[in-house]
Amino acid sequence: MAFTKLSIEAAGADATRGSFPPSETDVWTIFRALRDARSVFGLRPGHIQTLQAMLSFLKPGHGETVFASNNSLCQRVGGIDERTLRRHINRFVELGFIKRNDSSNRKRYRVRSSGGECISFGLSLTPCSNARASL
Repeated sequence: MAFTKLSIEAAGADATRGSFPPSETDVWTIFRALRDARSVFGLRPGHIQTLQAMLSFLKPGHGETVFASNNSLCQRVGGIDERTLRRHINRFVELGFIKRNDSSNRKRYRVRSSGGECISFGLSLTPCSNARASL
């Protein structure tokens, strides 16, 4: 994955030295690498702050989907405008770092199907987590 190679190089790691142990790699490691390589992806500091706010809403062991409302995200970023937040999220979707799973009413939540399957509607950070697996 191009994101992994670029972020490792930008973080100063040598890709030929092997991979990181699974216990040391997490979404925050990917975040720090992306923060350091933000100019490669054309991201500004506001984009990075938005991603950091989204990551702060994740609960350990509860998946990698952000269910927070735009209003909550705006407050956590520091009071940015909702339109700016939507632009930042759309930029991450374009880059493939976030996958948007919209419900019919555009709300973010998790439900269980009749078969016991968990269905999540929100901003999925799974693409960032998949980058973790390939580190």
